[in-house]
Amino acid sequence: MKAYSPAIIKQTIPLPEGANPVKQKLRRINLKLTPLVKEELKKMVDAGIIALIRHSSWVFNLVATGKKIGNIRLCIDFWDLNKVSLKDNYPFPNMENLLQRITRPQMMFFLDGFSGYKLITR
Repeated sequence: MKAYSPAIIKQTIPLPEGANPVKQKLRRINLKLTPLVKEELKKMVDAGIIALIRHSSWVFNLVATGKKIGNIRLCIDFWDLNKVSLKDNYPFPNMENLLQRITRPQMMFFLDGFSGYKLITR
């Protein structure tokens, strides 16, 4: 992510020695969705979430999924990268519980990724 300094946050994906870069076959986006995809990409570039690059050895397709309110959400198809990457035997802990233990808040804020609504609990 362009907005953060690599000195603070740097994420790497563990790959085995000699892993060949994956370039997925191009899948065309529906012509009806093209203006919406361009608009969403422009928003992400303007916000500094993504940056434009000229060449990359790893190429993955964008997948445009519809939201209930009529907008689209852009996702990336990482199936091939997941096949190549090394597996971790220790999954991430539940971040909500971890944050609650650290901060001990009076109220907790949750984002439900399936329904797209926010929940505040006491």
